[in-house]
Amino acid sequence: SPPPPVHSPPPPVYSPPPPPPVHSPPPPVHSPPPPPVHSPPPPVHSPPPPPVHSPPPPVHSPPPSVYSPPPPVHSPPPPP
Repeated sequence: SPPPPVHSPPPPVYSPPPPPPVHSPPPPVHSPPPPPVHSPPPPVHSPPPPPVHSPPPPVHSPPPSVYSPPPPVHSPPPPP
């Protein structure tokens, strides 16, 4: 029979690389919040929109009559 080896084979210097992970890495602990299912409802009573132009104030009061009624040409006749 052959003689036994003097030295056992040396162990490998580097261990083999670990196998790739079976599962993908876990998701981050704090994931962004999911979008809201419903958008927030609009306010029930929205404020009325501002008027585009406010009605202008009257510039002048109605003008007075240009001419006063003319006086009677003749005075009424005296009573009898």
